[in-house]
Amino acid sequence: MPYHLLFLALSFALIACQPPDPTQPRNSPPEPEPEPVEAELRINEVQCSGDIEFIEVINTGTTDVDLRDWTLSDDDDPDDPSEIADVGTTLLGPGQLTSVEISTFGIGCDDETVFLFDPDGEPVDTAEPPTPSLGASWGRFPDGTGAFAEVVPSPSDPNALFAVDPWLDDPFAEPVTVDLMISEADLAILDDGTWSEADRVFVPATFRITDEFGTGDPISVGVRQKGTTSVQLASTGRPGLKIDFDRYVEGQHFRGFTKLNFNNQSQDPTHVHEQLTYEVFRLVGLPAPRTRSARLLINGDDRGIGVLVEAPDTMHYLRANFDSTFALFEAPPWLDLDTPSNAVEFDLDEGDDGPAARQDLANLMAAIRDAPAATFYASLDDVLDWDAVLKHIAAEVFVGHWDSYTNHTQNNYFVHTDDDGVWRLLPWGVDQTFAGPVNLYGEGGQGRIPIGCVGDPNCLGGYGSVGVLLRGCLGDLQCAEAYEDALLEIGETVAASPYLGAGMRDLADHLAVPNTAHLIDGIDVFLEGRPAQIDRWTACRRDPAACEHCESFTVDARSFIGCMGPANFDTANADCGARDMSLATFDSLDEVKRAHGELVRRQGPVNYWVGIRNMTWVDGMPLDLDYWVTGGGPSCGVAWGLTGEWVDWPCNQSEAYLCAE
Repeated sequence: MPYHLLFLALSFALIACQPPDPTQPRNSPPEPEPEPVEAELRINEVQCSGDIEFIEVINTGTTDVDLRDWTLSDDDDPDDPSEIADVGTTLLGPGQLTSVEISTFGIGCDDETVFLFDPDGEPVDTAEPPTPSLGASWGRFPDGTGAFAEVVPSPSDPNALFAVDPWLDDPFAEPVTVDLMISEADLAILDDGTWSEADRVFVPATFRITDEFGTGDPISVGVRQKGTTSVQLASTGRPGLKIDFDRYVEGQHFRGFTKLNFNNQSQDPTHVHEQLTYEVFRLVGLPAPRTRSARLLINGDDRGIGVLVEAPDTMHYLRANFDSTFALFEAPPWLDLDTPSNAVEFDLDEGDDGPAARQDLANLMAAIRDAPAATFYASLDDVLDWDAVLKHIAAEVFVGHWDSYTNHTQNNYFVHTDDDGVWRLLPWGVDQTFAGPVNLYGEGGQGRIPIGCVGDPNCLGGYGSVGVLLRGCLGDLQCAEAYEDALLEIGETVAASPYLGAGMRDLADHLAVPNTAHLIDGIDVFLEGRPAQIDRWTACRRDPAACEHCESFTVDARSFIGCMGPANFDTANADCGARDMSLATFDSLDEVKRAHGELVRRQGPVNYWVGIRNMTWVDGMPLDLDYWVTGGGPSCGVAWGLTGEWVDWPCNQSEAYLCAE
């Protein structure tokens, strides 16, 4: 054997015979090579609307990251030096934040994406900042891992959710005082716009508020007239006003609000309707403005009580209630959603002012107009958020909002669509709620829709002044039952929420408005009786054979029968006659009030015929009692559902009725 081969053989033998190293496990695998650690940087905050634009970056990993060669841009091409900002030159530790003031490119709100690139020029994160509420930026919450939301601007510091001041959160709180100083010349300009929308312009004013925190500093704002039938002169009355906090001082806000409305509540003698109504909407999960009662002073003159109302056309309100907003339209009075040519008349309050939003509204109207009666519900499922729409309509009906979309005016509503093209209704102008019960199935110029019309499009066609979404829904039994379910849910929720009535009474005590105690009592009756009324009407519609159309009771041994109707005056009196009775006549106001109390406890706060025609009892006896709201007249007598007071009413209207022996 050659010597060099013999030497190699002996060397291998010696190695094989060496004892194992006791510090190493026997048969251990080879040590793996360490894997490279991937940097975990993310965009954490973007400010696109302030005086200083910045982008904040966070290290969400577990090791330090060398920031050299990491870049930010509003362009997906990382090689364009004019659109690049360097993240930094130091190490960024785990959980640490760094912010970069952007000067090489502008960050556009709503229509731009910002990119974070790693040293290889690969995009690792993006953000699409919308226009935030005044005083807010767009950031992740919690930091690094959460979804983007409005946050308090905090470059290089942890994010906190942005929220406007909670002073509007309690609608039943004591009123604040709003003190406006307006020059005589500008008061005259406001007066010029009292009756004409075209002549309404903003004028400068000084705004100061006194509340539980004391008297605030005066700030410069813009104010202009608002309202239609409720308007009053700014120089002498209590005007409804739009208050714009950044009209003349860019970027100014008041406790997070850029706009507020002062509603004069001239059509609400109690001054509690708006606060209570919007609280009902919020209670059942619907978007609604927040409110606070307020006393208005103009140049030191006390103009009386109204209410501050959050403006729906602000980014904070929209972002608090919707994931996205493509367009928000305010509807003009008397225009429904089934005529595409009406789209040009709707005011675009938020969204792209191009043709796309208005065309989408016209497309919605065409879809509603063309939806087959038998499949109205299913045909519109892709363009309407039916759950929200039906709950909105049910809430309007529940609170007796007659001057609304649902009933004969098609008034006081907004329509909102998100980026997915799904539409919803939003409430507005609710000062005339709780003034009387609205028929559960809608009512218009042709009267109340009777239960028997539900599921019958031909019958419903005679009630064209009722909002098309309710009218069309009632013609499709699947939709009608979904609407009834929404009514029942609202009734159950309100019945289980006694704080509504208690809060309303607390507010009434704070306001101490003279001569309204009976109206406040009537609202209590409404809140207590409306859920039972809904239960009864829906049960009767779903099972007519089991329905007790009329119910008897006694007052001081005298027999009465209350019937749901609806029927016109002559038909109602004839039905009473068939029972050996007549429409109810009375000997005293005490008997009137007691009979009313017994009826509404059984049937809810329903308007009903009593036996008055042309200021005479139907039995021919002279009418020697006065329980009129505003004086009698030559027509027929209806008892108002809230208080039982009488109203002169067209005899051909359809109402419930009260018979008496």
